[in-house]
Amino acid sequence: MIHRCSFSIVFLIALVLGCSGSDGGTTGNASGTGLTSNVWNWVPIDGAQCRDGSGTGIGISPNPASDRLVILLDEGGACFDSITCSLNLDHYGEPQFDAFAADTQTGGGAGLFDRSVASNPVKDWNFVFVPYCTGDVFVGNNPQGSVPGVGSQQFVGFANVALVLQRAKAMFPNVTQVLLAGVSAGGFGAMANYTQVARAFEPVPVALLDDSGPPMGPPTVSTCLANQWIQLWNVGQTVKTDCGSDCAEPANILIGLQQHNARTYPNRPMALIDSTGDSVISMFFGFGSNDCTAFAALSPETFAAGLEDVRSQMAPYSNFGSFVFTGTDHTTLLGAAAFPTRTAGTAKLTDFISNLLSGQVTNVGP
Repeated sequence: MIHRCSFSIVFLIALVLGCSGSDGGTTGNASGTGLTSNVWNWVPIDGAQCRDGSGTGIGISPNPASDRLVILLDEGGACFDSITCSLNLDHYGEPQFDAFAADTQTGGGAGLFDRSVASNPVKDWNFVFVPYCTGDVFVGNNPQGSVPGVGSQQFVGFANVALVLQRAKAMFPNVTQVLLAGVSAGGFGAMANYTQVARAFEPVPVALLDDSGPPMGPPTVSTCLANQWIQLWNVGQTVKTDCGSDCAEPANILIGLQQHNARTYPNRPMALIDSTGDSVISMFFGFGSNDCTAFAALSPETFAAGLEDVRSQMAPYSNFGSFVFTGTDHTTLLGAAAFPTRTAGTAKLTDFISNLLSGQVTNVGP
């Protein structure tokens, strides 16, 4: 994605995984963090890098009155060939964050981060925003990756999250509940990083909320496409070190990973949010067409069938639920208009999230 979103069809095809500052509240120094309360603060993270080798950081909006924490991984894109790499960010510094923080429609003042929305279940929580500039949906640890036609790239999203967790744990040592959320690329990333987040905060319970990063398997995800991700981003040294045999089959790595998460942490609530015909993820998986020699976006019917397959394969795990709504929309959690109004049938998304955080896991819609 070129931050933040464009809605033309041509741009959506190239966008791959993108698209779908807060101020307000009291100010003052947040106890224990050294940051201003209830507004966004930019915090550089030593050692964290974007795929162009530049340094990066995180956004933090602390609320000293709360002992609960949201960690949200941003949307963005995926870099695995010259087309996809050219259309997502390879750098993210304070100027990009300032634009995000000031954005009240799809950024730091919107959706899950909008403290003014009464129905927002996390409006009073502490917020940590993790930008996305590594092109690897937060699963990589390959600082010397190489993409034909693009050159050397640092795919270190998974390693960056580890550094972020060190800082977040130090800043919020007394949290009693954590929500790990992700949007699009960050949705896949939240699922992939769940284990290391859960370990970092153990024994504090960590809930998982994946917005538009569906853990689909074949035939929706092709083996050739999955192999590209695994090899280029060095997934064998990140996600697969924990997932092991559950992630042995390349095309099944996404659903295998989510099953592994749910089985390993059976008392932790986890959920997927998506539309029945998500127009962007349908295009992303379309790069695997004809053994990765062609592009053909999935039809809404094929995508909907993929979501049904996710539900079927996750049915044995009572701690995993889903909120599926009709249409082709992509992402909800950072949408000023979509987040407070999103429904699946008569069920409201904000109620679904509130129930999830209290341990009530359901499958809603379409």
